[in-house]
Amino acid sequence: MWVSYPTLEQVTEVDISTHPVLTVMAIAVAASLLAEIRYGTVRVPVVVWEMMLGLVLGPKY
Repeated sequence: MWVSYPTLEQVTEVDISTHPVLTVMAIAVAASLLAEIRYGTVRVPVVVWEMMLGLVLGPKY
C-alpha cells in the first residue's frame, strides 16, 4: 500500500501555534519559572505546578 505525501509546492502553510507539543513545552517552562518563586517559607515543587497548569489548560490543548 503506497502513501502519497504532499510535495513542497502543495504545502502552503503549516500552523504550529496550536500544536500540543508546544503547549506542553510552554507549561514545562512556566512551571520551572514558577517553582523558583517562594511563598513565605514554602516553595512549591515543579511537579505541582505542572499538574496545576495541566489541569487548568486541560484537554482543550
